[in-house]
Parts: sequence; C-alpha cells; structure tokens
Amino acid sequence: MSVVTSLVARYAPEAQITLYNKGMDANTMNEAPYDLLLDSFMAVSIYKAVQDGHDVINISAGLGNDFAYLKLACRYAYDNNVIIFTTSPYYLGKLGLNPIFSVRYETTVSITGIKGRSDGTYDCWQAAAPEVTTTVSAPNAPFIAYQTYVDQKDEYDPGISCATPIVTSLRALTISVYPKLGIEPSRECFESIKRILV
Repeated sequence: MSVVTSLVARYAPEAQITLYNKGMDANTMNEAPYDLLLDSFMAVSIYKAVQDGHDVINISAGLGNDFAYLKLACRYAYDNNVIIFTTSPYYLGKLGLNPIFSVRYETTVSITGIKGRSDGTYDCWQAAAPEVTTTVSAPNAPFIAYQTYVDQKDEYDPGISCATPIVTSLRALTISVYPKLGIEPSRECFESIKRILV
C-alpha cells in the first residue's frame, strides 16, 4: 500500500480503493526512465479507472510533457463525471522535473500543499510553485511521506503528493452523502465539486 493510498484510507476509511500501476515506484522518485511510457500508463489507468466504475481519480504525480492521448484520457473521465485530482507543481529543482501536465488541463482539479505552523494554522509552502490553475490547498505533511534518499539516510519529507489524496478523500466523502445519479451534466458536476471544495 502506498503513502497516497494510506492517506485516502485514513480520511475516507470506507472508500473502495483500486491501485493502478503507472510504472513508478519509490526508487524512481516520480522520475520514470521513459516519459512516454509513464504518460501511456497514466492515460491507460485513467480509462481503466473510469470503466471500472470509480467516482474519483487521484494522480499524485506530474508530467513534463503534454501528450494528446493523456489530455483525451482526462477529458474522458470528465465527460463521465469522474473527477481527477492532481498535484500542482513544485519549484524547478525541488523534486526533479517541474510537473506541468495533467495539472493544467481544464478537466482536472489541481491541489497544492501548505505547511503547518507551530500554532496549528497553515501557511504557504515555499517548495510549492505558484500556479494559476491550483484550485485548493491541503496539508503537505499529514504524516510521514516518501523517502528522500539524501545521503542514503532514511529521512522523510513532506509533499504535495500527500496534500492531493486528502482532497480526493473529501470528494469520496461527499459522494457517500450525495451519491451520483448518473444523469448529471459533466461540467455542472465538475464545477459544483470545485465550488464545494473551495
């Protein structure tokens, strides 16, 4: 079970969760050796998740390339009232490539991370890049995140990948209270959820 999955299970414990392998693991740190392969896996996973009947998709990753088939996959989810939550970018150099897509598609909801203060409130996180498409923010360190592998030590860092599944969980909880009827227009459903989140 991944950190992202653990977060969804923590905040929406009754949600049915399915993992789709995108060709990434903890050792690649979101930098797959072949971008085309990663993008292809991501697009296929979106189609599969929609066809499997899922209500929401969490993509705690970003891509540096804009491939038409990935954009079409996001549109397919949107047209079927399946909302995709994805991470906003980090500043270039923070964690490898600055993710650009699928965060900038109008058919996805972009999430960024905010850092906690000692007084229990939250503030902007300097590692998160300014991004006009960002919809909402969530805590970047609800609990231990992924390994940093700095000097081969077993240390951990917060991340936007932890903020995204928190918002995904909120969507899962809203569905449990207001289930989809299957007749909602796609844009109306999408915009309604964005308003609720904001």
